Amino acid sequence: MLDLLFEYEYKTFLFFMSVCSCMLLAEIVKKKFSKNIIIECFTNYGMHIPFRSVEVFFFYLLYEVQWFVVDSLGIFWIFEVSVWSVIYAIVVVDYIFYVTHKWFHEIPILWIAHAPHHSSRNFNFMTYFRVGLFEPVFNVLPLFPLIFLGISPDLVLLSMGLIGSYQSWVHTELVGKLGVLEKILVTPSQHRVHHGCNSKYMDKNYGGVLCIWDRLHGTYEEEIEKPMYGVPGDFESLNPIKVIFSDFPALIDKVKKAKNIREAMAYLFKRRVLNK
Repeated sequence: MLDLLFEYEYKTFLFFMSVCSCMLLAEIVKKKFSKNIIIECFTNYGMHIPFRSVEVFFFYLLYEVQWFVVDSLGIFWIFEVSVWSVIYAIVVVDYIFYVTHKWFHEIPILWIAHAPHHSSRNFNFMTYFRVGLFEPVFNVLPLFPLIFLGISPDLVLLSMGLIGSYQSWVHTELVGKLGVLEKILVTPSQHRVHHGCNSKYMDKNYGGVLCIWDRLHGTYEEEIEKPMYGVPGDFESLNPIKVIFSDFPALIDKVKKAKNIREAMAYLFKRRVLNK
């Protein structure tokens, strides 16, 4: 059954990529992309290639370590693969995605890894590929304990793959609000808010597939006014290396100026107060 599930996951990924490719063509035609936006699309995809290599390595490492721990500790409560265990895994992993995503915005050393994804002043399907090289290093850690909740390493990978595929299509301005689906699922409208640097939109809508986590934790914000995309400040670059390391210099400078180790650690790890 697992082979069949991963086959469906692959087909799901191809489906979303096909849909998003059509959406990108529609965006190019409708919005008449400028030369800089087209170059930025290549920049974003160029960033995705090394990211994917790092991600595959760390998720393979997670998979192997999880199964090693399961076998070594004799964990016997791993759920058998069924419709219900798959749904359970997706819901739990989606919540972990929400929490981890929120941490990436709160904790400075995580934010510098995630900031590249938010640094564009444009918002289209190719923004999905604009990802920081170091995110996978931190992404896998919160997923490790899921074996103690009965979720097999295979279902962890399956769930993350499905959530990642789903996230692709919400990076667009072509789709408006989707009625009742806005109450349950993460939609393009909600994700546009997440990428907005308007004061009322900052630090909102972290969900992967389900928006109920944002509603439960008070981080949900409806799209009212058009978002201004990007990060606070004046950063703009078409150089993928500069984009990946965009927030590193400022944080390193703060750490260098720290009066002691405790202050330096605070600059790296102290959670900031998010916009309420």
